[in-house]
Amino acid sequence: MSEKTILIEPYETGANLIALKGKVSLDGIEDEIKISEKNHLNLFNHPLDSGKILTPRSHETLTVNLSTHWAGATGINDLKFLVDDLEKPDDVLSLVIEIWCKTTKWCSEQKRIPLNEIGMKKNYSFLIPVNEVKELLTISAFVLREKGNSKTLLRKANAKYSILSESEEITIQIDERKDIGGAYLPIEPDNIGDKVFDIKGLDTETDIPRIKYAEEFKEYFTRDDLQTVNTTFIMSMFYFLDSYLKWLIFVSRHDPADKKYKSVLDLFSRYCEISKLKLIDIIQMDKYSPDQTKEFLKLSQDLFKGLQSNSNFNYKKELLKIIKAEDKK
Repeated sequence: MSEKTILIEPYETGANLIALKGKVSLDGIEDEIKISEKNHLNLFNHPLDSGKILTPRSHETLTVNLSTHWAGATGINDLKFLVDDLEKPDDVLSLVIEIWCKTTKWCSEQKRIPLNEIGMKKNYSFLIPVNEVKELLTISAFVLREKGNSKTLLRKANAKYSILSESEEITIQIDERKDIGGAYLPIEPDNIGDKVFDIKGLDTETDIPRIKYAEEFKEYFTRDDLQTVNTTFIMSMFYFLDSYLKWLIFVSRHDPADKKYKSVLDLFSRYCEISKLKLIDIIQMDKYSPDQTKEFLKLSQDLFKGLQSNSNFNYKKELLKIIKAEDKK
């Protein structure tokens, strides 16, 4: 079970100083499946080298093998800014890795990696019981202060278990998920007059905008067995997500402490095939500047493609299913 970690602010921190690479395997299968640079791996119906299609639920254990490498930092000396001038980073800091499942609350043991092992050809293995996890696994890594310092340090953490840097998370999908944004974008019925849909809050910097739909559709839009409803959301989601992308780039202010905001970042990072750090850089550009506008136009095109190819919801497959069902009538 994970130890309690304490985040104390304000003090100097660094983002993604150390990154992870990894492969996964399941019992009874020789294939090792590489986790892509997108930091997301969908194991459900994953094609194996043998031509077979993977079904994670038919296996008992999932093994994740991880290695480390320097990312935002180039070596231990680059972490000196996180500690007191009289301290050595490798004496008081370490990298902590854990794997957890939000749905079932399962969490692996934490592995502590000495800083002098970062970038070395060492693998760190996690054995995960498939029956104890569901939907999505998340791999987290963070630089942790292992020793406290009784001195009052200006802009430096002195408490044990202070988190000084978080790495970009890796996600592994093990079950089929058909959401196309619903887990990230708030949607609810409301009295919006003659309109079917509306989006409220696109001019607010901090609160996530909310998708509203007419009250009259509540009993239908909460079902997933109506072809007309499914088709409506398949087509509408392109507009919804493009509107959220405009808000994210041109209006929002990055808030690393807001979990809902982080979920929206995760969504667009995956759909647009861009790292969260790069996406944050674009958000923090001068609003509506030529450079930011240029980046948005590229992201909008990437979103249109990625929503169809990088989504857990297979647009082509689901639309063909609806068309064929209608054609039989």
